[in-house]
Amino acid sequence: MKIKYRWIYFIAFSCFMIGVTVLTNGKPLQDSSRLLEKNHRVSLEPKESWQKEVTKNSSTNIRRPAVAFPEEMAKIFNAMKLAARESLEMDQFLRVIKKQKPVVTRQSNPYTGEMFIIRTQKPLIGSRYFHAQVFSNEEGEHFLQHMSVEFKKGEKSMDQVSTALQSTFGTLGEPLRQTKQFRSWKVEPNYVLWVKKMDSEDLQSNPFNAYTSQDLGTIRVALELQVHDG
Repeated sequence: MKIKYRWIYFIAFSCFMIGVTVLTNGKPLQDSSRLLEKNHRVSLEPKESWQKEVTKNSSTNIRRPAVAFPEEMAKIFNAMKLAARESLEMDQFLRVIKKQKPVVTRQSNPYTGEMFIIRTQKPLIGSRYFHAQVFSNEEGEHFLQHMSVEFKKGEKSMDQVSTALQSTFGTLGEPLRQTKQFRSWKVEPNYVLWVKKMDSEDLQSNPFNAYTSQDLGTIRVALELQVHDG
């Protein structure tokens, strides 16, 4: 299916968001790798805690909140880079994020095919709320509509994330838009990559993630399908 027609699927997803709670009745995608054995409830989940780093201090273990390591960011951004294609190999994508224990919920629609919501049960250190939406057309092709993840806030977090994105994707070129709170780039063949320091509006009415005022300044990174008319 040509990319220029994919706006139909984007509209379908918008309709889906209105009835998002229907997804709690979705069936898990069956896969021989046994990655997808459980349903994931795709409604507002309890607040997901940041993964913590365990460090040794004499005979005791001290747990402390950790900002994502560069190598942890690279693992997530490599999955984004893999997904930014005209056709996504679902099995390969799930293998890349296997250590995060992905769980997939499937929603079928006779007009637009199937949509898969992918969440993770074991986020990488310093990250949380991994979320991906993948459509499947009637030919059985998969393509990414949206993928996002959040990183712990910090004085240098925005620059660390942007540097890691540049390293993973190569030269992203001039940003489409750049402010102190937001940066975005065009990613071929037809995606927009963006990073944002979340404000109060971003913390409200999210159908998938739970927040408190303490989450102001959290860094969200997303890769989204760019929609064209025609």
